Amino acid sequence: MSRPAYWILANSEADVAKRLVQALGISPVTAQVLVNRGICTPEDAAQFLHPSPEYLHNPLLLPGMNRAVARLRHALAEGEKVAIWGDYDVDGITASCLLYQVLSSMGYNCTIYIPNRAEEGYGVNEPGLQWLRHQGVSLVVTVDCGITSASEVRAASQAGLDMIITDHHEPGDVIPPAVSVIDPKLPGSAYPFRELSGVGVAYKLAQALTGRTLLHEVLDLVALGTVADVVPLLGENRVLVKMGLAEINRQKRPGLACLAQEAGIRGEIDSGKIAFGLGPRLNASGRLADAMESVRLLLSGSIEECRELARSLDSENRDRQEIERRIFEEVCEKIKDSPDSIIVQWGRDWHPGVIGIVASRLVERYHRPCVLVSLDEGKGSGRSIQGFNLYRALSRCAHLLDRFGGHEMAAGLSIAPENCEALGRQLLGVAREMLPPGLLVPRLRLDAEVHLLELSERLIEELRLLEPFGQGNPRPTLVARGLLAECRRVGQGGAHLKFNFLGPGYHDYHGILFRAGKTPEALRETPLDIAFYPEIDIWQDRKRINVVIRDVRQSWPVARGRHAPGGPGEIHQLVAERIDAGGKVVIVARTALLASRLKRRLNELGPSLLTAGETEDGNADLIITSVFMLPQIRHLLLERDVFWYGTEPVNGVGLRIREAPSYNETEIAFLDERGQTSPLSRAISLATHGNRVSLYTGPCRSLRRVTAGIPTGVKWQAYYEGVVLGDGDEGGVVLAGVPVSPEDFWEAASFVPVLRWVRCSWSRTDLDAQEQWLKKRFPDRDVLVSFYLSLKKLAGSDKIEYDKVVQSMSSHGDTGRVARYLAILQEAGVLSISDGEIRLLSRGTLAASRIFAECEVDRAIHLEWLKQMTGELPVVKNALISEWADSPEA
Repeated sequence: MSRPAYWILANSEADVAKRLVQALGISPVTAQVLVNRGICTPEDAAQFLHPSPEYLHNPLLLPGMNRAVARLRHALAEGEKVAIWGDYDVDGITASCLLYQVLSSMGYNCTIYIPNRAEEGYGVNEPGLQWLRHQGVSLVVTVDCGITSASEVRAASQAGLDMIITDHHEPGDVIPPAVSVIDPKLPGSAYPFRELSGVGVAYKLAQALTGRTLLHEVLDLVALGTVADVVPLLGENRVLVKMGLAEINRQKRPGLACLAQEAGIRGEIDSGKIAFGLGPRLNASGRLADAMESVRLLLSGSIEECRELARSLDSENRDRQEIERRIFEEVCEKIKDSPDSIIVQWGRDWHPGVIGIVASRLVERYHRPCVLVSLDEGKGSGRSIQGFNLYRALSRCAHLLDRFGGHEMAAGLSIAPENCEALGRQLLGVAREMLPPGLLVPRLRLDAEVHLLELSERLIEELRLLEPFGQGNPRPTLVARGLLAECRRVGQGGAHLKFNFLGPGYHDYHGILFRAGKTPEALRETPLDIAFYPEIDIWQDRKRINVVIRDVRQSWPVARGRHAPGGPGEIHQLVAERIDAGGKVVIVARTALLASRLKRRLNELGPSLLTAGETEDGNADLIITSVFMLPQIRHLLLERDVFWYGTEPVNGVGLRIREAPSYNETEIAFLDERGQTSPLSRAISLATHGNRVSLYTGPCRSLRRVTAGIPTGVKWQAYYEGVVLGDGDEGGVVLAGVPVSPEDFWEAASFVPVLRWVRCSWSRTDLDAQEQWLKKRFPDRDVLVSFYLSLKKLAGSDKIEYDKVVQSMSSHGDTGRVARYLAILQEAGVLSISDGEIRLLSRGTLAASRIFAECEVDRAIHLEWLKQMTGELPVVKNALISEWADSPEA
């Protein structure tokens, strides 16, 4: 089951959005959506809303384009036979068809060759090139592949076969020695747009070769391949897809019309219908059978032939879905819904043509990068999440692979079956290094907050100007709050949830939550916040507003952590009163270091001030806790006075709650991270009563072992690093300290069966401490400069022993942190490490360090989380944060 998404409402940027409203006459909602996509000037907004051919770039700016055009014109003049070598996915198929259609219309003698996926695998291969040479081919033009095929191109050249490479994938270390290599991602490329698809690059070659800016007859193919390949629908891709969709809907290509009919697609075809209707069926032939079946469909002018091919592709797609379902369920069973930071699995009888789709579904479900390998073929496919470069990760494992290729979000590979286990281990290590925990929590980014009654047909039509939607330009997601609704299950097996919103004026508004799963029944009886996108629904010739709900949560009020009234001065007063009266004060802190710091601040008040580890009998008149202990007072009744240092007390300053406890009725076990009893229990046990088990633990993993043994019916609470991890029967989580990341938050929340509420309270001091920790964990330039100066001072010359550095520089953090700093400086060229010795060098630049760049990203992600949790950025007002005083039972 996928984890809950963390809602992030975009900054309003009211002034910028207002300028767009005034300049373009659009609604504030549309203006805010544009700003969220980085479109902030009227000129850029006009270009985005109304893309036109004038925004296309000159194809001759692509590297190698002039040489490719010259070689192709020579081939036409000499009557040479030209082969187009394509890939078997939709991008490669459409690119092959596009180039074939253009070259044929110009009089070329050309043919298409797409390798059989099962027998030949991905990309260019020598046997296929040799076969083409024997067929009289003298020039091969690749589309959507070839950029990593240096050895194959070299062999072809030696055999007298010229090659032109057109591709859009990331180049390897060695560029193929072809007549020409065209790829917008080549080092030193001056082309303004890097994110073309394979068919997009083929279109640019066709532009250059024909001298025409627009080739209307093949724009439909460009739209098909670009959408299906999930490249960003921004910049030049947006222009091409927008124009291509218009051509598709003119239905000039019989094959597409027949395929749409077979797929049950009605009405206008948009990017969504390509992605989920046409694309999978065109892909089916290349995945399970012969990709040339899809090629014939797209190039045929015969209606009868197209109908037969469309039926065949639809049947193959159903077969593909069944194979995909079986593999998906097998992988889910293997990982037991508890995947590592990256999913790497392999199996037999896994069809290599569908494991890429299965990987995509696993990424969607678990929000983890995923690599699957078919052991029968030694072929693998991978898909990734935003922020994790899969191609770069596989590059770190190249010694285990026969070959690989791809880009940041998707990749293919070949591997010997005996290397799969080593690949899994190494990719897991790479993921732990390159993948910040915060990225593993799915994020739902919200564009704007609206009142449901603001939705209108005009607004929805205006939002449609933002189409085509897809990668890089998601469908706008809006949020509406505090809605009351009747909801009921609909669809086969009650798979979906239908909402009828209640209140004056709401009768024309309906909502649907697809694949609702185990949506809590409580949603039917409480105000709701919904994240959704609106659309016009026509029912019995009547238009109404339908909202397609992406996520739904209960509405709860929001409060932010504030400083405790009086601050440390009031602690002095309370402690002084107790000591003057001859009482004893015990400090309880989550660490001995924090306890000693509190004690030093209050030390002038006298010797009766003790920490938990210093008192044997546990008698105390005042217990001072740091920000991690006993926040849920209604369950943990106190005999003594308790003060929360650095946070706001529940019942006012000092928090005086007096009860007569029965100590023997409570079992209290404060556990350290090794699961061993902590001395903290000696002080706290005297201040609690009731049939509860209170747990203080280390990592959440150890808590799972402990809670597994608690008898049914026994109430429990657990604490870890400032966070009350869960309440065994209350359905809520208390955050008495700031979670480090979304991952930490959801780890805490996972101990509650249904997360109904979360309470939090912290001070500016806590936040400052967290930010300082982040700077050390993910060092910035200032931290590294300070470290380097300390290192230089310690060395006294230009070299020093490595072990001496690690042992001597504890002020900069633990040994692992010091080792990280040294690794960054080594990559930056500031020092070198060899034979246990560090040598300081004269020059270097942090820009050269890969680890430093990743630390910058990690730190930014964690800081964004801190700002979201503390109100410095807008956050959706939902159950994530609610008022201490407004608990469900209050």
